Formats: sequence, C-alpha cells, structure tokens
Amino acid sequence: RDEFVGLKVLKGGWLEKKGGTKFHNWKHRWVQVQLKCEPTTILPILTYREKESSSTVLGTIDLMEFDLRATGDPKGKKREHLLELFPVDESERRKEGGRIFW
Repeated sequence: RDEFVGLKVLKGGWLEKKGGTKFHNWKHRWVQVQLKCEPTTILPILTYREKESSSTVLGTIDLMEFDLRATGDPKGKKREHLLELFPVDESERRKEGGRIFW
C-alpha cells in the first residue's frame, strides 16, 4: 500500500509575529498549519515565511511541543486577537518564553 509522505497544508494565511530576539517588533508573515506525514507518524506543524510566494521557510514550530492560549496585548495596543504558543515542558518554558501571533 502506498502511504503519503510529505507535507499537507491544512490552512494558510497572514499573521503578525512578534520578534523573539533582541528587538520585539511585529512582522507580517505568511503562516501555514500543515501535517508532516511520515511512514509511521503524522505531526501538526506551523511554518512561517516572509511572503506567500517565498520558498524559504523562516521558522517551523512542532505544535505537539507547544500549548496555545488566547491572550490580550500587554501594552493595550490595537491587537485584540493574540495567540501565544509556549513550550509544554516547564523547564523549556522558562528558557524560551512564548511566541506570540496576532
């Protein structure tokens, strides 16, 4: 039997991503929720690119390793619908903090 191996896109769209390094500015990113299909496993992942047409993936997040929560903008700006991804593992949570999308 042939098994599908590769990536299957479930949903894609534009989001604003908060930078996670020295500067915490907001960047417009094309984001896709995908299923990474391998012969023995199927993993949900989130990938983001600078543009929809770009072949370069700027980041990949294994959604099984993160929890998701809705949150408000800590500075009370215009961003009403924020989602924060943060590591499931408590020790990783202290090191990494969360990744925030709008």
